[in-house]
Amino acid sequence: RPFFNDKEIVALQKFMLAWSKENPKPITKYKRTLLRYYVDFILASGVRPGKEIGSIKVKHIQTDWRNPYDKKTYVYVSMPHRKTKENDYIILPHAFRHTIEGILNHTKRTELEEYLFPAVDGKPIQGFPEMFMHCLEESSLRFDNLDRARCLYSLRHTYATQRILKDRVSWDVLAEQMGTSVQMLQVHYVKMKKEIEAKKFAGPVIDFDLLPKNDDPQTVSLEGLSDEDKLKVMKIIGKG
Repeated sequence: RPFFNDKEIVALQKFMLAWSKENPKPITKYKRTLLRYYVDFILASGVRPGKEIGSIKVKHIQTDWRNPYDKKTYVYVSMPHRKTKENDYIILPHAFRHTIEGILNHTKRTELEEYLFPAVDGKPIQGFPEMFMHCLEESSLRFDNLDRARCLYSLRHTYATQRILKDRVSWDVLAEQMGTSVQMLQVHYVKMKKEIEAKKFAGPVIDFDLLPKNDDPQTVSLEGLSDEDKLKVMKIIGKG
């Protein structure tokens, strides 16, 4: 599954900021700016694009929710439409409240029953998959380095990839946040994690033909070698 690396995320966000301002039509500016917030929301939360994020209303968001366990403040979002009913909320960093404020300032829809990502007429926004595809094409980010085409779901995969590889979030906690199962996460991300971190699985490789014979064993590092390879090295340098 294609995702965005850190540099590509920065490039995408910079492009979208300029892209949202360049079209003279007010309706296009409105949609492009809202799409930029939409992208930021998925990257920060891992929610599914489409109905899952589109069903969030103003009433579902608490920007100053206090966690009873660590006594810290977060953004708490109830999720009214999820595949897994038991995972019906997400928690975001408290700083993300500024993004929520930006969305509400942009849409001017702050009543509790209004949608967080509304079209101009107040209904849930439509057409973002196609708009995002055009954005990726114009920013030269449509394909990853394996020539796989990206889409809105790539933002969700980016979130999962970062939490697994960078933040070391456990499978069960990540499954709760993303509204999925541990089994589903492992099906999609265990192989990817192993491939990306391949160097951690590979032990040191010694070219025994290049080792000097009758040399001081102190100048040859044996760290990380198996007992069998240590014996080979010692024999080659005449100390075995």
